Amino acid sequence: MLTRAKGFTLLELMVALSIAAILLAVSSPAVKAMFQGAQYRSSVGEIVRLLNAAKYESMTSGHFVDLKITPKSSQLSVAGREPLQLADHLTLEASVAEEYMQDASTGVIRFYPDATSTGGSVRLLRHDGSGVLIQVGWLLSDIHQYPISESL
Repeated sequence: MLTRAKGFTLLELMVALSIAAILLAVSSPAVKAMFQGAQYRSSVGEIVRLLNAAKYESMTSGHFVDLKITPKSSQLSVAGREPLQLADHLTLEASVAEEYMQDASTGVIRFYPDATSTGGSVRLLRHDGSGVLIQVGWLLSDIHQYPISESL
């Protein structure tokens, strides 16, 4: 009696690997876009968290706190904290009061203990031009987010 060996033939394995390669090639851009989207959403949350932390720190410490924004290196920082480094595929822009520009490439939003600030805004843009505008009000240091579409 003849028994057949269990397993896959070479042809079956090659077909399965070919299908897997095609699926990987087709899904790779989608996975990259999904990963970049997750990084973008995380970065927006981190920027808002850092702004709120600077505001809270100034109110509890009784001293002003500066949030430094350096678009050239895609960094935001508060003294005594780890700087927030944004992903390379995101573009950071800032608009702050002229007297609070440290140099040509670094702006500052200053939070005061009485819950006021110098005000300003941070724009975080994706490669397609869409993104978010995060504004900090000067009177109450209120923080608001507005979507930016690529057509603006």
